[in-house]
Amino acid sequence: MSGSPDEVVEKIEKDFIAGGVNELVASVVDPEIIGSMLDVKFKNIPGYPENLKLVRNKVFPHIRS
Repeated sequence: MSGSPDEVVEKIEKDFIAGGVNELVASVVDPEIIGSMLDVKFKNIPGYPENLKLVRNKVFPHIRS
């Protein structure tokens, strides 16, 4: 899944938590790696360290039980 932290929280709540899922595995993808594999350049997308911080600070607090 992708999107802003708010969009990700909404998707998790709607598609997983509401269905009874109580464990998720997350994998953060670095746009530079994907861009190099696809031979494209992404603009205005945070890199791996920034994405980890977003998940920790903006997503996890909303889904912790």
